[in-house]
Amino acid sequence: MQVISAASRHLETSQAVVQVLEQVQGSLSGADPDLLCLFVTAEHAARFPVIVQSLRDIWPAACLVGCGASSVIGGGHEVERGPAISLLAIQWANAHFTTFHLTEEQLSEAAANPSALVGPLTGGDREPACLMLLADPFSPGAAALLPSLDSALPTTPVIGGVASGVNTPGSTCLTADGQTHREGVAGVSISGDLEVATLVTQGCRPIGAPLFVTSASEQAISTLDGRPPMDILQELFEAGDRRERALLQSSLFLGIQMEAGRSEYQQGDFLIRNLTGVDEERGAIAVAGDVHPNGVVQFHVRDAHTASEDLELALRSQTRLRERLHGALLFSCLGRGEGLYGVPDHDSDRLRERLGPVPIGGFFGNGEIGPVGGRTHLHAYTSAFGLLCAPA
Repeated sequence: MQVISAASRHLETSQAVVQVLEQVQGSLSGADPDLLCLFVTAEHAARFPVIVQSLRDIWPAACLVGCGASSVIGGGHEVERGPAISLLAIQWANAHFTTFHLTEEQLSEAAANPSALVGPLTGGDREPACLMLLADPFSPGAAALLPSLDSALPTTPVIGGVASGVNTPGSTCLTADGQTHREGVAGVSISGDLEVATLVTQGCRPIGAPLFVTSASEQAISTLDGRPPMDILQELFEAGDRRERALLQSSLFLGIQMEAGRSEYQQGDFLIRNLTGVDEERGAIAVAGDVHPNGVVQFHVRDAHTASEDLELALRSQTRLRERLHGALLFSCLGRGEGLYGVPDHDSDRLRERLGPVPIGGFFGNGEIGPVGGRTHLHAYTSAFGLLCAPA
């Protein structure tokens, strides 16, 4: 088994392709790769079909999946600025890979009939080791796919990200084997003698106390514990020090309970969602997630220290995998990286420090897909890892 991560920052697409091919071919020992994960920045998007065909010409038997992104991860670095192509090559005996693409129509059908997903997504395997998804940001059915997958494949972890670097529908680059697609979801089903451990780090800490939603409609909250949410936030602001006040003004989120009926809540027990609006007259707030009366929520803030600490704790929980780990996929939010931490390569460096110097491939996206609390969610401001391990 072998995992190789290659990247090129060359501006000219043909030269960038040559460079990543040389890196992979120079590192392969014997057999050709079984799976190729391709991520390219906007500077190379116009020639995305040419890149795909070049890889198919060299390794026609390899499964190929990939997408476009604002910035990519590969070759030992998180390349956040400028042109880049990242290629993660996986050669793994007795592992099986099945690539797929779901159109908007198929995504709609999946919501009504989740069991219909099993065949197209798994190649016949009832419960694969993992699914990796790459979604078009303009395809509304992509987010709705996740609960359908949890229903159809309840023991299969799902990891992935939403393509970035595009501003208009129809401009997204997705590939599943030799085809280029502009909408829907591309992905790969992984099964056989390969274990994929998933890890999602949300990087936020709670502030204030957990609160009952006493009045809400869909994504708008009118009262928490019988009071307007803005009144509660004003109290938190007045009670906070200068640092807390700055975070409340710039990095405030709402955590929504993932498990009902609990008497106590800790950091990590909430699904983090953006606040999307304020009704100053009523003191109400809007949130990018469904909330329901009698549910529990808690305000959260995010900063570099909290995000780094949360990642450290998450990685420590996976140190038992160190001897079996051969590579990793990393899907990170555009709001993380050097802009958050002030240093490059933060999340990938922390992974290598804790779990060993493994090759990593991935990208910075418009959303991250991964399991939290036993369910698959579309996240924001997280890093979602897929750890490629030999069977125990």
